[in-house]
Amino acid sequence: FLPDGRTLLYSVHRLQGVDTLELYKDGTRKVLFRLEGVARPQNPQLLNAPQYSSTGHIIYRREQGIEGVWAVPFSLSSNELTGEHFLVVATGDTPSVSSDGTLVCKMATESQAPRQLVWVSLDGKSEEPVGQAQAGLSHPAISPDGRRIAYDALEDNAREIWVYDTITKVRTRLTLSSSTR
Repeated sequence: FLPDGRTLLYSVHRLQGVDTLELYKDGTRKVLFRLEGVARPQNPQLLNAPQYSSTGHIIYRREQGIEGVWAVPFSLSSNELTGEHFLVVATGDTPSVSSDGTLVCKMATESQAPRQLVWVSLDGKSEEPVGQAQAGLSHPAISPDGRRIAYDALEDNAREIWVYDTITKVRTRLTLSSSTR
């Protein structure tokens, strides 16, 4: 939802036609952006995980053309895009934005090798690692206050959900798979 709590921002995936970013408010749908290109099934197009950022942007994952986490300026007052789309993190995946505009995302990779979350500056430079590397770390989501990051990772060959506290530097497992009991 956008900050007004009444407007839903979402992506539409079509079997025929192109993917779109849309708004839904008071029974009305509004297309914000239509991904150009060849439609499914010949060439899958995907726009995923759109979120509003307090920086005045919509952040989303794009899986066509130049893949990664993208942003586009957006006006809350007019519910309109106000600028050009730009790449934020090449090969970035599953973006999540806190209420102060802090972005966390996974770096796309095929490997189940240990992965590391890192803070990235607004100019795209890695600043410092977050927590410890874990096998198969995926789907990070940052809390609105930016203090906690939830993610899933492999532990003893089972996928578990973890929360890392950026203040105390402690990670806590939230799930316990049946294979590890």
